Amino acid sequence: MKNITFSLALCLMLVANFFAMAQGPGGGRKLPPMNERPKIGTLSGEVYDAGGQAVPYATISLYDAQNPESLVDGAISEDNGKFLLKEIPAGIFIVKVQSMGYAEVTLEEKVKFFPGRSEAVNLGRIQLADAVQELSEVTVEAERELYVNSIDRQTYAVGSDLSAEGGVAQDVLQNIPMVEVDTDGNISLRGSENVRILINGKPSKLMGSDPATLMEQIPSNMIDKVEVITNPSAKFSPEGSAGIINVVLKKDRKGGVFGGVTASAGSYDNYGLSANVNRYSDGLNLNASYSFRQRNRLAEQDVFRTNFDEDGQVESIMEQTSDRKMGRDSHMFQLGAEYSWGKNTLGMNGGLNFSGRSSYNNLLTSNRDADGNILSEFQQISNSNDDGINQNIGIDYERTFNKPGQKLTANFTFANGDMTRYSTFGTREINDVDYNDRNINFQLDYVHPLSQKWKLETGWQTTYNKIDQNTKVSTSDSGEDFISDPSRSNHFVYDELVNSFYGVMNGKFSEKLQAQLGFRVEQAQIASELITEETDRYPNDYFAFYPSLHLNYNLTDKDKLKASYSRRVSRPGVRQLNPFEDRSNEQNIRTGNPYLSPSFTDSYELGHTHNFSWGSLSSIAYYRYSTEDITRVNYREDDIVYSTYANLASTQNAGFDFMLMAQPTDWWKVMGSANLFYQYMDPGDEYPELSVAEGFAYNLSMNNTFDLWKGASLQAMVRYSAPRNVTNGERDAFIFSNIAVKQKMLKNKMSATLKVNDPFNLMQFQIKNWDPYYYQDMTFNMLFQTVDLALTYNFGQSNHSKKGRSKGRTSGGGDDMDMGF
Repeated sequence: MKNITFSLALCLMLVANFFAMAQGPGGGRKLPPMNERPKIGTLSGEVYDAGGQAVPYATISLYDAQNPESLVDGAISEDNGKFLLKEIPAGIFIVKVQSMGYAEVTLEEKVKFFPGRSEAVNLGRIQLADAVQELSEVTVEAERELYVNSIDRQTYAVGSDLSAEGGVAQDVLQNIPMVEVDTDGNISLRGSENVRILINGKPSKLMGSDPATLMEQIPSNMIDKVEVITNPSAKFSPEGSAGIINVVLKKDRKGGVFGGVTASAGSYDNYGLSANVNRYSDGLNLNASYSFRQRNRLAEQDVFRTNFDEDGQVESIMEQTSDRKMGRDSHMFQLGAEYSWGKNTLGMNGGLNFSGRSSYNNLLTSNRDADGNILSEFQQISNSNDDGINQNIGIDYERTFNKPGQKLTANFTFANGDMTRYSTFGTREINDVDYNDRNINFQLDYVHPLSQKWKLETGWQTTYNKIDQNTKVSTSDSGEDFISDPSRSNHFVYDELVNSFYGVMNGKFSEKLQAQLGFRVEQAQIASELITEETDRYPNDYFAFYPSLHLNYNLTDKDKLKASYSRRVSRPGVRQLNPFEDRSNEQNIRTGNPYLSPSFTDSYELGHTHNFSWGSLSSIAYYRYSTEDITRVNYREDDIVYSTYANLASTQNAGFDFMLMAQPTDWWKVMGSANLFYQYMDPGDEYPELSVAEGFAYNLSMNNTFDLWKGASLQAMVRYSAPRNVTNGERDAFIFSNIAVKQKMLKNKMSATLKVNDPFNLMQFQIKNWDPYYYQDMTFNMLFQTVDLALTYNFGQSNHSKKGRSKGRTSGGGDDMDMGF
């Protein structure tokens, strides 16, 4: 309770700070204000890494030499590394260059602009060094900023997250504010599971179509950063009403041969091994990686349900307890090659993943009458085993032109996944499943600069996805002589073809105001089929228009405002559509709804960021309105509770996000966040048995990182999720926390990380559902309390010839829109 009270007090202070900072700094200046000086200067240059490759999207910042904390102007480097600043006021300035993954560079020589004397300065090539590297006798070590807030996304650097060492992508997401991962691995953003998961900006099918499976198999040491895009522009696919989570994998272009190996072990026989090697020379980049994961989980579940008759009197009582053990293992191989010549870059990559999954569930059920007398008791032991293989191949091409910023890119990917599942439920039922998922994606993008301040982006995307799931059910009354049951068997096929075209115009109206306006048109041809003797077909073709708008306004050198709007769509997935009845629990049956329609969402955001010398404070107000919202619903029939999906009439979400980044001392960094929101779900007249669900809820998180001694650091994270209403029910609060300690050794080439998840054993989920005919209370405990040890060794190094001065400060900056100017 003390933690909750403290966190609420922190949120109130953040709100107070927001309004206080929005008034802007005061005080006078000795020199005339920048906006009164003649704008005569032009500054240009190129940003490269130590391997001689251009560094795109680097931030070039210009500070007043007489007031080094006063930001005067800035720019973002092009894809070819070039940058240009124009109309710079007269004066003397300090130039700083930074990019995620590299040490910040402050140029030793100040740049000067005087009328009639020096009005154009070319800095030539500026070389960035890696964030951690050895340079002759001097070691430059700069921690990457854990969080960067830009106009259309929030970026979290994985390398700064100790608790992700030796883990998987799911462990990374659990530590990111606004993102939640439940006991089944389902991912939600701001309380909504309608979120799109991308890998390097593209959908990935290497681990199948299930995002939970995908996030459980990507090693965390392969991840460079995670981008949370709550209001994406029209350049992105509109799928995912809550937004996009883009997992960006590492892509190094350092000269030489280098790589790393990570081995991990943890509670419940959890093991991991990953290795990667990279070679870059003369424009050719080769990389290969392998990872092995074995993850076991133990879970306990208790269900208590009271059934009522039409008069509201207790009719019967059902109690269930279950013990579950789930295992998963995978072997993943990836190869990639990229070659650059002239203005061309061609890349190819391929992946292969072998996976297996097992599940054991011991379920005890007791049925009683209204007086508590036992009516029946029975035990059901279920076993399930999966074997899968997934493969994909991708081709990327990029062409630049003489005109800075002009670029053409093309991408083609093909992925195919096959899975077989054999499940037994007690002695009465066997399920034999064959599953195939095939995906083709083609995308063409073109960027054309219209002027020094404006550019046009256009593109075309075609995606095709076919999923074929054939479930054969055999039943037996005696436990012997199983007979095929056509009435329960299910062959479901899903076909989706989407063609879309987008256009985005972005640039600057002035030095203070930046804008990005876009649109996307999409033709979707979707059909699902339930193949029986008389095949049932469920077509769902539609044409849709998706506009987007982003604005960024610099109030002062330290305060920035941003506003955005986008229209999104959530298409139902196969699990939500397939009417097959999952009877692994005969008292709680899950099924899909083939009549689901896509849900459309209008999303609005207004944000503010204030930068301090010791950190930053960001706040965002948001509102989402969804029609035909796809939601999980429960209902009772013949003493059985069915869980399925339905299109609600509308859903509204409104709330505030607050993010505080601070570095109180040289050895302590803090990242605190709060999300307060209101949700209103209206089922409409089509579902009179469902009631309106509304209410306030909030999430709080705090992440502290401490430097203990040379090479050692400690990270402690805690997250509290308040109770919230769901359709015909309520989800109780839960607390998740972890502590990690990392020690670097062997001149930082090796590190050991010890992590404890849920150290106080507080993590459990509790969900309550009800209607006039039943009340059900379910408690689920995944046994999250684990201890994990990870060892990492990095080998090889690149030859860096230029030393940069780094400054390991925490900042929420980087608010410049990716305009390319």
